[in-house]
Amino acid sequence: MAPFGTKSSRARRKLRLQLQGTKASGIEVEVLVHNISAAGLLLEGNAGAW
Repeated sequence: MAPFGTKSSRARRKLRLQLQGTKASGIEVEVLVHNISAAGLLLEGNAGAW
């Protein structure tokens, strides 16, 4: 793993994984996953009605 604040020397690929699910309240949600790493996830979604 690269030190904090530096870029890894490995090639990176874009990940555009679209997921659908349901919150505990029953409201359906859509999320786009941009990146998955050991440090966490980069997600994009609609923040309304949380």
